[in-house]
Amino acid sequence: MSEQIQTRFIEANGQAFETLVTGNGERVALCLHGFPEHACSWRFQMSHLAQQGFEVWAPNMRGYGRSSRPPRMRDYSIELLMQDVVGLIDAAGGRPVTLLAHDWGAVIAWFFAMRRLRPLERLVIINVPHPAVMARELRNSGRQRRKSWYVLFFQLPFIPELLMGRDNGHVLVRMMRDTVDSLTSARRATSRTVTWLRRAIRRCLCLATGPVPLRHIVPPVMGFAKPQNRPRLGV
Repeated sequence: MSEQIQTRFIEANGQAFETLVTGNGERVALCLHGFPEHACSWRFQMSHLAQQGFEVWAPNMRGYGRSSRPPRMRDYSIELLMQDVVGLIDAAGGRPVTLLAHDWGAVIAWFFAMRRLRPLERLVIINVPHPAVMARELRNSGRQRRKSWYVLFFQLPFIPELLMGRDNGHVLVRMMRDTVDSLTSARRATSRTVTWLRRAIRRCLCLATGPVPLRHIVPPVMGFAKPQNRPRLGV
């Protein structure tokens, strides 16, 4: 029997997070989506995790869906995004947490685990390399730089918002059609999701390439990657 998925608004780090919730376990599975995605991108995994004894939370990150949308670019720094995860884990009431993350949600999860901001029972990463591996490949691999062209594209002022918002957000809707259940939500998300990505990319690149050493990750880590991506992800 599939578990029923409900929507709650969870207060964390001074923000309100629209969160899909299912299950009633003693452990929490916290699922972070990527860009441009929506919490319901986890809908196929949520029922399975609930059947394994987890209470499953899939929040829309700040700037997405009906979650809070702070107006300034500095409101989307990786430090604040990690504090959002801290607040969500605290809202879980001290239960053991497994953190699952995909795409840009996985970037947050990597740095969160390295900073050891809260204990994690397990860390599950989908299709994103360790930041040190990614920084190495961006430095040394022209092929990887070509595949990561969008990283630089989204640093351009105004142009990404203009292109993604054109024709009533048709481009963004097409990108999100498999992960959102509302085309209206996709169109509303254009400006804030681009702001989220622009700020996150800048700070993550600084952290991954800067002088501060990347710390050992304490919880067990499981990584998944598409077969064609494994060599460049270092797995």
